[in-house]
Amino acid sequence: TDTIIIGEKTSLIRMLQDLLFVKIFDDTISLPVKRKRIRDKKSVRGKSPEIAKNTYYQIKITLKSLSPPIWRRFRVSGNITFHRLHKIIQVLMGWFDYHLFEFEVNSELFGIPDEDDVYDTRDARRFKLYKYLEEGDTFNYRYDFGDGWECKLKVEKVGFSEEEMKTAICLRGKRNGPPEDIGGPYGYSDILDYIKYGALEEVSDEMLEFLMEKVEQLEGFDPVYFNLEEINSELKKLR
Repeated sequence: TDTIIIGEKTSLIRMLQDLLFVKIFDDTISLPVKRKRIRDKKSVRGKSPEIAKNTYYQIKITLKSLSPPIWRRFRVSGNITFHRLHKIIQVLMGWFDYHLFEFEVNSELFGIPDEDDVYDTRDARRFKLYKYLEEGDTFNYRYDFGDGWECKLKVEKVGFSEEEMKTAICLRGKRNGPPEDIGGPYGYSDILDYIKYGALEEVSDEMLEFLMEKVEQLEGFDPVYFNLEEINSELKKLR
């Protein structure tokens, strides 16, 4: 009899333990969970070309290694090639497409492939923005590998419109784009300092001769000048 009573007590205890566990478990999973809100990134990757035609990208481009910064905010169709984007950047910065260029997007390079190119460069004339870029992405643009201009680009917004965007539009910007063949960001900075202060410390005779030559080249050049209407007028001329 004692054995039966003990067995019944044991079973009752186990039942109570099981009920308690279920109660605790239910209370645990019923607690409200605070989840971090993640903003959806607008993307047209994988979409059809017809949908891509009605998208636009708002991009900010900033020249690296310069202070005060030189930047432009502009909009382009998502259906253009990286080569077309290169042409647009040339207008935005006041350059004349004298030199080679490349884009770096997620470790992939886009430019004009060369037979002797040791890198796997994709042909920028064949690949379009909408296949590789989405809202929030950043990527790099390099121009004139001798002077070494490098720009950071950020896709600030991906939008949709009723009609295809035929012409790029510059929205805002600051300061004049540096002239071609001026010595890159550091040479350009030294030249502006020389113009401003009349002398530079620890400059070799060879460098001083270079600076003087470039100072003459910059006669009449205003580094803070920026004219939105002029830029948009030139963008409309792009073919």
